[in-house]
Amino acid sequence: MRSIQIAKSLFLILLTVAFALPAFAQSEGLAAGADKSRSLRFASQRPVEHLRLQVHDAAGALIHDSGPVAKSDLVWALLDNNGAALKAGLYDWTLTVKEPGEASPRVKRGRLNLENTNEPNSASQAPPQTVSGGGTVGAIPKWITTTELGDSVIEEDNGNVAIGSSPSGIIKLRVHLTPADRDAHETIQAVLTTSHYDDPVNDAFDGQTTGSAVAGFATNTIGGTSGVKGVSYSKNGTGVIGAAVSDTGKTIGVRGASLSPDGIGVQGLADSITGATIGVRGESVSPNGVGVYGIASETTGENIGVKGESASPIGYAGYFVGNVNVTGNLTKGGGAFKIDHPLDPENKYLSHSFIESPDMMNIYNGIVTLGKYGSAEVTLPDWFEALNREFRYQLTCIGGFAPVYVAKKVNGNRFKIAGGKPGMEVSWQLTGVRKDAYAEAHRIQVEEMKPIAERGSYLHPEAFGKSVENNVRQAYEKAQR
Repeated sequence: MRSIQIAKSLFLILLTVAFALPAFAQSEGLAAGADKSRSLRFASQRPVEHLRLQVHDAAGALIHDSGPVAKSDLVWALLDNNGAALKAGLYDWTLTVKEPGEASPRVKRGRLNLENTNEPNSASQAPPQTVSGGGTVGAIPKWITTTELGDSVIEEDNGNVAIGSSPSGIIKLRVHLTPADRDAHETIQAVLTTSHYDDPVNDAFDGQTTGSAVAGFATNTIGGTSGVKGVSYSKNGTGVIGAAVSDTGKTIGVRGASLSPDGIGVQGLADSITGATIGVRGESVSPNGVGVYGIASETTGENIGVKGESASPIGYAGYFVGNVNVTGNLTKGGGAFKIDHPLDPENKYLSHSFIESPDMMNIYNGIVTLGKYGSAEVTLPDWFEALNREFRYQLTCIGGFAPVYVAKKVNGNRFKIAGGKPGMEVSWQLTGVRKDAYAEAHRIQVEEMKPIAERGSYLHPEAFGKSVENNVRQAYEKAQR
């Protein structure tokens, strides 16, 4: 007696890998005289114009072609094109499903393992296994009993796969989750655990792992592709969350890197035209932490650790609430203080400009009362001469006139005023140029030629009636490309 067995475990694996079974493939017993043969049945629960089954042997030769069958049910008696029964072995089948209104047919593929239990040297007489079941076109089957197939939550359409949803024409893998409750749920979870690595020298390195639990690659060198994309529609949601939960080490919650000369490592965009939106936000809860940290590590070029821009004429490229500390030089187009007006704080502001100088100048002043000889000595801080040089003096009498003058220049952190009347008040002002170590190493160059790449451009083109395209920074960035 010849029998044909569909190996269940292999059949399931092959169907799952190839996403091949359109509805169900059923092995049936068909009466043929006194002999009972085997067959496979393909059926669709959705309307079809025709089905077509093609089968190739292990060598790749076409051994069966049903041609278009204008019905939703197709039975193959496991015979080749010459009507001969198939021998034991592996056979690849391709089912073409043409549905009404669809321009292109669906193509499903699978593999069949036939075993002839009556062949000589057969190891055992395995009983024939009947596989039955029904399902939906495109659904990947699963074993719902030991001998019956049914739909799983996985669907496939032209190579696009969906879990818990329907396949999309532009999404290779879609996973959809509808939570049963409000508890925290993960639609996809990938875990990279400790390895079996045993360091021969240092036990602290045992179990060390490199790599990523999730890696996304957009390898096309043109187009606006994304390696990883996160989107949240919730008003309290977050598109992408990165967390480094170790409480030691120089960990990083989110890191972005770009190798392009025009690239951006991390970009944040708040598209809403209303509300106090934030493109990028950094927060640290440590008493010594840094909310946002920018570093330009290249030691050459005019690079920038943190850059802010505002396209609005009344906007701010940078806005700081609290103290600001600058350890290097601060270069600006202008400067001022701006406060609530002391006479009308609810309705007005009051602003004053900074005092500018070509030197790193410090200004000191005060009022001194002259003694019985019409003179007085002004005592300065003990660090005064260590910080300053090139002193300049101004004296003004208060309440009267007298030919006051500087009797002794600064020496020993003091200077002397004379020529006045006893009891007279004198207002004095003293300036000095910084000579500390930082100032000596970072003198401001008062006049300089613009670099060749920046000539013809302006720090403030709008002040000269020029277009913003004439901005110095844009000229520099253009020259670097």
